[in-house]
Amino acid sequence: MQQGEGRQYIDRMPLPSPLIALSTRLVPGRCQVCARWPAQPVCDDCLARFATPRRRCTACAVPIETAHALCGACLTLPHASPLSRCIAAVDYGYPWDSLIARWKFGGETGWSGLWARLLWHDTQTHDLWRSASHVVPVPVSPGRLAERGFNQAWELVKALQRQAGRSGPKPLPQALVRLRETADQHSLPRAQRLRNLQGAL
Repeated sequence: MQQGEGRQYIDRMPLPSPLIALSTRLVPGRCQVCARWPAQPVCDDCLARFATPRRRCTACAVPIETAHALCGACLTLPHASPLSRCIAAVDYGYPWDSLIARWKFGGETGWSGLWARLLWHDTQTHDLWRSASHVVPVPVSPGRLAERGFNQAWELVKALQRQAGRSGPKPLPQALVRLRETADQHSLPRAQRLRNLQGAL
């Protein structure tokens, strides 16, 4: 674990690339959605069924059916979104919500590779990754870091680096500091999730 103020990331010893390839592509296992064997953590059929790319609002990433860049809720906001682009690989619903919970709260950091792969399928991710000079993972609180043992945002950044072949923006894992503990986002409705993060960084 890196020590000092703002240094709250635990880096596990990296596996050599051949071992990563062996563990992610060659070792058989069950699909965690349909239980088919042998399969990757999520089989190709389930990816095709549940991870189909969708048109999304560029400000909040909610699925939209129109050709507009923004959803109705974002169009009616009194001020424009501070985000220039917001990307989501999948909807936060079945089966992804339970798998994300296992990743974040169950210590199953191996899911980071799948999330990075799903994000990388979206060409908008390529554009953002290649145009950015830096990428900054959002930190977790020290208490939550001690509880989980890792920061899922930092794990996702590292997985995206592997997906992109190490090219792209420079990671700055210590650029932000968590100032206060907040309630778990997954337990709150959308409006409270937005308020929950105010003043946290």
